[in-house]
Amino acid sequence: MKKYKCYAFLYSAVNDEVRSQLEKYTNCDHSAGYANCYVAIPNEHPLYGMCYGAINIKIHGGLTFSGSFGSMKREIIREPEKVEYLDGEFSNDCWVFGFDTLHFGDNPQNRSREWCIMEVTRLKEILENWLEITARRKPLLKLWENGGIPPK
Repeated sequence: MKKYKCYAFLYSAVNDEVRSQLEKYTNCDHSAGYANCYVAIPNEHPLYGMCYGAINIKIHGGLTFSGSFGSMKREIIREPEKVEYLDGEFSNDCWVFGFDTLHFGDNPQNRSREWCIMEVTRLKEILENWLEITARRKPLLKLWENGGIPPK
């Protein structure tokens, strides 16, 4: 079954700014993990161009971003030096899915750099093996469509 080469990366600038503002105005450091986590997929991937809300992947807090890497670089990545490419760089036409570590209770201790790498690697593996994963789900979908009655 085909596997897709995907690329994981972290971006910490947004989280750094949130932590800075929280410390400045509330004297706490409790709602921002180390970084937001992203995976870029190639244009031949079946999920290319899809909105994150249409995809059910269980990842920390759920997917919260989708878009082209080119537009992400123009609109979101204000500090390119804070992008940490875990699998090397890739082209601007890749499509990106991501999740954040800005949920209540996220902090640099429980959403550390190591934790972010572990969780984004898990998302990367899901996306790289998407065809195999969805092929395994098809019998379950058929069962659900038939009201729990196994197909003949």
